[in-house]
Formats: sequence, C-alpha cells, structure tokens
Amino acid sequence: MIVTSKLIFAHHFFFMRIFITFCLFIVVHSVFAQNSDCSSAFLLTDTILIQTERPLGGGKFKELVQPKRYDSTSFKSEKNSKWYIIKNTTKNMLKLKIQIIPFNINDDYDFMIFNAYADGFCDSIKTAGKVKALRSNISRNDRAIKSITGLSDGNDTAFVGIGVGNSFCSPLIMESQKDYMLVICSDRIPLQGFTIKLNYERVNTNTAAADSLLARMEAESKRSRNKLQFYFADADSKQIVDADAVVRTAQIDTGFVVSGYASYNIPFKSQTDVMAIATGFLIEKKNYDLASDSLSVSDTIFLKKIVPDAYLNIIPFYFEGNTNTLLPKSKPALQSLLLFLQKNPTVKIEIQGHANGPKRRNLREFRRLSENRAEAIKKYLTFEGIDKKRLSVEGFGNSMMLYPDPQTEQESELNRRVEIKIIAIE
Repeated sequence: MIVTSKLIFAHHFFFMRIFITFCLFIVVHSVFAQNSDCSSAFLLTDTILIQTERPLGGGKFKELVQPKRYDSTSFKSEKNSKWYIIKNTTKNMLKLKIQIIPFNINDDYDFMIFNAYADGFCDSIKTAGKVKALRSNISRNDRAIKSITGLSDGNDTAFVGIGVGNSFCSPLIMESQKDYMLVICSDRIPLQGFTIKLNYERVNTNTAAADSLLARMEAESKRSRNKLQFYFADADSKQIVDADAVVRTAQIDTGFVVSGYASYNIPFKSQTDVMAIATGFLIEKKNYDLASDSLSVSDTIFLKKIVPDAYLNIIPFYFEGNTNTLLPKSKPALQSLLLFLQKNPTVKIEIQGHANGPKRRNLREFRRLSENRAEAIKKYLTFEGIDKKRLSVEGFGNSMMLYPDPQTEQESELNRRVEIKIIAIE
C-alpha cells in the first residue's frame, strides 16, 4: 500500500513538473515575443524606458524584410526587434531627440522611425517599401561613444546606411497630436537590453522668436535635402580607407571627381552613379535614386582588394554606332580608369572591346571595330601618361553581346562596350 502511494505521488509529481515547465515556456516565450510586432508596439509614456529583455526574434510577422532591390538605409531583415509608439498629444509641434543606450557596448542596435498616424499603418508596413521611414540609422556601433545611437542636435542627416557612419540622425519635428513608430533592431543576437531616453522641445509659433526658430529649422531641413555623404571602407576589414570618387548624375553626365570623405548636394530627382577608387582596391560602383522629397543620405561604399582576372565594376564607355568615337558621356568611365591606374601603378590590364551586331555572324568587320574601340581607350590612357606596357587590347566583335536581340537604343549602346580585366599585379 505504501509502495502504491509513493508511485501515485511520483506520477503526479512528474506531470506537475511537465505542467510547470510548459507554463514557464509560455511565459518566457511571451516575454521575448512581447512588442516584437508593429501591432503589439509598446506605448512610451515616459521620457526614460529601461528595456531589460534583449530583443530576440522578429515576432509573429517580419514586417520590414526588404525586396530584392536592397536599400542600404533600411533593415535588410527584421531579426531581433522591439516596436514602440511615440505620441505627441499636445497642440504644439515638438522637436524629438532620442538616445538608445545599450547595456553592453558590443551590441549594435539600429533604428527606424515612421509616421504612424495613418489608418492601417501596421498592415501597410508589411508591404516592403510601401511606407517610407522618416529617420533610419543602420551604421556600425561606435564603441568610443559606448555604442549609443539616436537623434541629436548638430546632425543634418536623416538616413545613415550600413557600415561606418554617424551614429546619430537629425532630430524629428513631431506634428501636433500625431503618432510615430520607433523600431529598434539588432542584426545579430544581442547580449543585453538597452535604455531609451526621449527629449521633447516645444516649438511654439505664437511668438516672433519661436517663429524664427521654426523658420531656421525648416531652412536647415531644406539645406539637408538631397545631400549624399560617402564613407569608403575595406570590404574585408571594414576599416575606413582614403578614396576618390567619380560621380555622374542625370544632369551632369560628364561626371566630376571628389576626394576622401565626400559630401555634396546632388540635383533633385537625380539618378546618381558613384565609382570609388582607392590604392590596392578594385573600382566599386554604386547607384542611388534620390527623389525630390528625400533627405540627406549617408552611406558606406565597401571596396574589394585587387586580384588577377577580376573585372572592374565601372559604368559603360559609350561609342557612336559603327565607329570607335567615344561619346562625351564616356568621360566618367575614362576618369575612373585613369585614376585607378594612377593609384595602382603595378597593375596591368586588358582592354576588351565589343560590338553590337544582332542576328549577324561575328564577321571581321565586327572584330576590327571592337578592337579599335579598345585601342581608343588605350590611346586616351597613354596620352594621359600611362605606360603602354601596362595595357593590352582584345576585340571580341559581336560574339559576347549583353543583349543578343536588343529592343532599345540603350541596349544597343550597352552592346557597344569596353570591359577592363586585371591581368597582372607586379
């Protein structure tokens, strides 16, 4: 009888342990999942919040996963996140400043802020790119300032991209009685939580002094619009490197050169191509499409080291049809290649010419034309002082067209191309 009672007690104790463990799992899971979705965002009612639980996972929905066309100033994928609502319940405009302070300086927290007062905001944001951020900072954590990030005075940048960059964006002017959504995310599993500190400054337009302040803030906002700031870094070590950049915009298609850490205003509604050139590195090309309502953008361009058989990532050289005459808009490509060879005097290259000849055999005339186009590039480089022993040419005719059946003049232009291959590093 005693043995039976002990067995019954052990049986009940075993299932009690399972039940307690299950309950603890549910509690822990709900704690870690709390505020990980837009729909469960936590309302910030005080100026300080201590987030003791580190963000783990993206919640039930990963609202901010990007499409294939990658935007370097947004989360690539919402991995470990927390969502917060910030309300302006007053009848005044407020200037918002934020500090996000990690408990552990090794944690790299990024953030984005959205206008959240539109109906159905949380549903809209699930469609990537449908809702545009007002502020975002995806830069690498700076241990020198204890990895703090946020919004602060003295900054005119609204968006900071991936890599080395400013840890702070410009303050946000909150409209009267409107809601805003703050999303804090870590690409890697964080070690600890963080503290959020909010600071509100009233912008009162009932006095001349306040009107003047608001006017200055609006003027500063306008000055910061459409400014593109570059940082250059080693793709492997992520360390900053000195580099030049050749820039081409839709309005200035002949390009211009900027040096070092470049910061300049680009024309409104401009497609901008940037080619970064540094000693020991291949040319790296990036394209930016900044609309007229975009604010300033800060981005890091990562450069890869020179290796044999690599091709330079360079914008096209443009030729007149059936000739080896370079068009004026080839200047940015010529500038980039010349700078690359000047900065890397031990590199030898092969200049490979191509021709446009859809639905036709690769006749001698195409091969000769493509070789003459490569020779035109060589002639330019030797005229600018590059040793001809570093340059060889090859003509492929129409055997390697990018568009075998071109449908537009642009596709035909891209078939009439020259590519640059690294053949030796002495």
